[in-house]
Amino acid sequence: MSEEHDPSPPSDAAGSSDAGSDPTGSSTPGELGDALGQVMRVALRRGRKEVERAATTGRHRLQLRQLRADRDAMLRKIGKEVLRLVEAEEIDHPGLLRSAGRVAELDAELADLELRRRKGVATDAPSDL
Repeated sequence: MSEEHDPSPPSDAAGSSDAGSDPTGSSTPGELGDALGQVMRVALRRGRKEVERAATTGRHRLQLRQLRADRDAMLRKIGKEVLRLVEAEEIDHPGLLRSAGRVAELDAELADLELRRRKGVATDAPSDL
């Protein structure tokens, strides 16, 4: 008589494992859930810190950009006032006189180009300086 051999191991009620537990038997589903929850809390806490850091960096960059823009606007205003004072001959300084002369040349060039544009004349050729 030949016996057929069943390759599967005999089932033992005491040794059977739950479908949701770790095959190594080192932890239970509740422990895994707790560990995952802890990892998620740490990740969220770190994420919040990074978002706060990025927001602070963004605010500082915006503040720097605004301060630089305010400073540039103030310098333009001062420059225009100095130009008016030079033109009114209230200031007599060689460097300022040269700069005012160059501004006058640039204003004349701009006016010439604008006139040509209005008349429809080609402005491809550079003007004589």
